[in-house]
Amino acid sequence: MTRQFLRNARLIVGQLDVSDLDIAFEVDRTGKAKPNTADITVYNAGEATRNEWRTVKNPTVRLDVGYDGEFATIFTGAADFVTSAKKDADIETTIRAGDGEKELRAARIAKQVPEKVKPEEILRAVAETLGVKPGNLNSAIAKLSQRGLGSMFSAGAALSGASADIMDRVCASYGLEWSVQDGALQILERDTAVDGKTVIKLSKDTGLIGSPTVDSKGVVSFDCLLNPLLKPGGVVVLESLFVRGGFRVTNVKHAGDNFGGKWESSVHGKVY
Repeated sequence: MTRQFLRNARLIVGQLDVSDLDIAFEVDRTGKAKPNTADITVYNAGEATRNEWRTVKNPTVRLDVGYDGEFATIFTGAADFVTSAKKDADIETTIRAGDGEKELRAARIAKQVPEKVKPEEILRAVAETLGVKPGNLNSAIAKLSQRGLGSMFSAGAALSGASADIMDRVCASYGLEWSVQDGALQILERDTAVDGKTVIKLSKDTGLIGSPTVDSKGVVSFDCLLNPLLKPGGVVVLESLFVRGGFRVTNVKHAGDNFGGKWESSVHGKVY
């Protein structure tokens, strides 16, 4: 097969750039406190490439996509496994990777907090043990401080266990939600959007496929041509016959093949 006109994908696994090969992928991104994942198939990688991937433990994975030479990252993380098998005339190498998954799985906290400790101090103490880049931690702490909330540990407490579990408790107590996006922490007030991000407008003329739907809980679902700028916490404005207005992205699945076939984003969001 030949590369489809204007369609671009750039895949780097470990130290190797295999963007010239046929690459199929599904990237599942969520605003929830669980890792984003990527399932990638590389067709007919050379023996030296396959051998290097096999010998490197948890190689880094970065996948950029775009159009006409313009790229944006839709996934960064570390591979859980890389396996190769011959299927018909092709050698298929399957890569499964998680964004911050390895770090969150290993992260632990053991810390005594004093009585009446400020919420922002608790949030920072836990977040800094997660093992991922700080992301918007400082701005989230500043906003939390402005709310003037009381401590969830008025008598002090021992924080001990999996950092992700403690982070869940802290964020739930203060009306926050957290996730890892592109290897960095993202903390938002519940049901709010990321500050300073570009609002994406979609219509049938700008990539919207079919008709969006909205259920009784205000959850919108729609498909569009693959748009790497669609990320959890971002805002999309839909302009369609039956659904119009702004929605906050909660989940997005990017699926594509740089040599042909599917090249779409499937999105869920909430009224914003």
